[in-house]
Amino acid sequence: MEYTLSVLWTMLETLEVLLFSRAFLARRPRRKTALAVVLNVTAELIFEILMDLSYIPRPLQFAAAFLIHIGMAAYLFDGKLIAKVLMAAMALLLEGAIEALFVNGTSALMGLSFSAFAQRQFTYAMVVTAAKLTALLAAWLLYRYRPRGSIGVTNGKWLTLTVLFPAVSLVMMFVLCLDYQRDADVGTGVLIFGAILGLANIALIYIINAIEKSTRRERELGLLRQRIELQAKSFVSLEESYRQQRQVSHEFQRHINALCGLLEENEYGVALDYAKKLQSDRSIKNAGIATKNPIVDVILNREYALAVEQGIEMQIRVNDLGDLPLEEDKLVVLLSNLLDNSIEACQRSEGQKEIQCSILLEETLYISVRNTSLPVDVNGGEIVTSKSDRKEHGYGLPAIKYILTELGAEFTFEYSDGWFTFAAEIPI
Repeated sequence: MEYTLSVLWTMLETLEVLLFSRAFLARRPRRKTALAVVLNVTAELIFEILMDLSYIPRPLQFAAAFLIHIGMAAYLFDGKLIAKVLMAAMALLLEGAIEALFVNGTSALMGLSFSAFAQRQFTYAMVVTAAKLTALLAAWLLYRYRPRGSIGVTNGKWLTLTVLFPAVSLVMMFVLCLDYQRDADVGTGVLIFGAILGLANIALIYIINAIEKSTRRERELGLLRQRIELQAKSFVSLEESYRQQRQVSHEFQRHINALCGLLEENEYGVALDYAKKLQSDRSIKNAGIATKNPIVDVILNREYALAVEQGIEMQIRVNDLGDLPLEEDKLVVLLSNLLDNSIEACQRSEGQKEIQCSILLEETLYISVRNTSLPVDVNGGEIVTSKSDRKEHGYGLPAIKYILTELGAEFTFEYSDGWFTFAAEIPI
């Protein structure tokens, strides 16, 4: 019975931390939630058994469980480690406060001391289980109704200051509960402290939401500035493309007239030589990329021309994108940043300079950009930069990730054997 309850309580606690974290953090793609939960529960139970056999103090067991929860969050969710520490601390603080209220409140209503109440094993087990289920329900409600966001990208300084409160509160609550459990009477202070912690937890969630909204507004303002800049470049490129097309059309008509004149004069040999010369003349060839989507065409042709100017070999694979339903501003930011980043990486790389781009529309929109690059350190869903001025990166990768997250896309990026690859699948 004891081991069954341990498994049940550990499972409920793990699910509560999972839902609480999911309400604030963005999921990492291709991470198996069920596997993470099973490993988390197994690790906690094994550690608890080892602790019991070794007679190691309870606080160390609590600290080990806390670290295991952080490990699960680090595996499943994107963002800064301090954000995952904050979520685990707040989830355990919420559960601890609810459990303190349930257990001590019930024992007080029954007129029993804590030790006497704990000896009624069935009643005690039911109350603790009810407390953990309530904490799980609170975490689910937060996950279900809180507007989606990611506290994981918030300024690290604010996250560090915020995590201090739940961390210290957890330690105080744990110590206080231990003291009152040794007393003969039920600790009224535990009830009051539990209620205060519950209210403080709600206030902390409100503060986090405010910080997240401020971060989102700042990011969206930066994206808006970038969208205006990129759209202006796209419109200039479109105008240049039309101008070149008119020029090519004019020259083509002139060459047709010349050929007709030669043929009318029966100068077939001269006409043939003239046609061969035209065939090899790159200035009148229509080498444009056509996807039936004018925005994509402008961006791809502009980036292709820029890559060629820099001596970069660029291969582009596309299909019919005429029915692509994405908003134009998001499309401009997404594709321009992806290809600009690739060109910049190729410019810095030594030796081979090549970009392979695929944009294919089927049941979903698949985008892949692969380019030669100097070694890149990808850690925790971020590119670790060695540049002294991190502002050089602008809104490139954050803008790409932000747009893809808004579109509900799955994406991944990695560096291997001299190549950096970014791939995304966007639901349509």
